[in-house]
Amino acid sequence: MKKNTVRIALITIVTIILGGCETSSQKSGLEYKAGSSVFNLEKDCVLQTSLRDVTPTIINLSIKENNQCSVRFDEFFLKNINNNLTVSFNGEEIMKSKIVSPIKSARGINQSVSDKNKAHEIANFYK
Repeated sequence: MKKNTVRIALITIVTIILGGCETSSQKSGLEYKAGSSVFNLEKDCVLQTSLRDVTPTIINLSIKENNQCSVRFDEFFLKNINNNLTVSFNGEEIMKSKIVSPIKSARGINQSVSDKNKAHEIANFYK
């Protein structure tokens, strides 16, 4: 009887932990996936945002220059040249592309978003 109780408790704990991880990743902002790599653009890495009201809407993101932000972001793109890229915001895909060259994110990046409302949501997330 004790073995079954321990098993049920262990399964319940693992389910709660995994469920909690899934929920937090859905609120993580912009996520860039290419090849087997993933880069989450954390809120702390963005200094400033601005929108250009063109079609598609462009969000300019000013990225912190440090090892955790701009350096890791640049390395992600350099490592994944010629790989397909998927960009998601809070778990919802916003674009697909192919990485054809490295970037220098310390000068800021322009992220295109086809849905104007979603672009405003992203800009507000990083404020």
